[in-house]
Amino acid sequence: MVDNIGKLISAYQLKLKADELEKFNRLSAEQKQAIVLAPINQSYEEKSKGLVVEMGNNPSIGITTDLTKAEATKNPFVLKTDSLSPIKNDKKVDNFQAADKNKTMNSYGHLPYKEADTSTLKVLHSNNAIKGSKEAVNSLDKMINEAQKDGVNIGVISGFRSVNQQTHLFYGIAKQRHQTLEKRAKTSAPPGFSEHHTGYAFDLSANSNPKTKLRTGFEQTAEFKWIEKNATKYGFELSFPKNNKQGVSYEPWHWRYVGNERSKEIFKTAREHQ
Repeated sequence: MVDNIGKLISAYQLKLKADELEKFNRLSAEQKQAIVLAPINQSYEEKSKGLVVEMGNNPSIGITTDLTKAEATKNPFVLKTDSLSPIKNDKKVDNFQAADKNKTMNSYGHLPYKEADTSTLKVLHSNNAIKGSKEAVNSLDKMINEAQKDGVNIGVISGFRSVNQQTHLFYGIAKQRHQTLEKRAKTSAPPGFSEHHTGYAFDLSANSNPKTKLRTGFEQTAEFKWIEKNATKYGFELSFPKNNKQGVSYEPWHWRYVGNERSKEIFKTAREHQ
């Protein structure tokens, strides 16, 4: 697999112009991999133009094109898509389209986040398929255990998510649902803009009512009501409440950990716009 990815990256580099190649070569190995492994037949010019948005010293891969550091700092909620256009390599290109050329796509409040060092992550005791930062995982496990004592059974759907995983989640589902990137951004963060990259965000669910998983109906469950009442005791807060100033769709299942100084610093901008 590693050898194949290397070949894909080499082949991709050969197609780039000199200035595009220079930008591409500055990306991390994982960012390059995310680009070349994007959905088949769905290569967009923005993948080789301006993929890195510098927010201070925090480069984040996204679907942004010519957004300067000054512009990003001034208005981090806007993703410019001036040069978006599908590259049709063969007759099998599907109907999935990017935002219209020469238009601006609003990211609906999604902010750029650096991917956590995976070596620092810890497996959740209550669900060994989920990982997160050590402090957040310890606190979440404790919260889940305390809830069980009250007869409440909280489930965990997801925790840490890499930029590569988010790339497939964002572009892949948009493709399946025949959504524009703009419409997809209303309900899912573009790669490089997800709180899940940090290891401090988790999607929770109600084991008593699985049908409410990732649905606003989760707010009607005993699990949500318990979490809403007790989350702050364990350092958690709802990332996207109703009518939040970021403009992100209401997500009663999405909770972030802000129980230590590092997490508070990471989510400082987001909390200011809540």
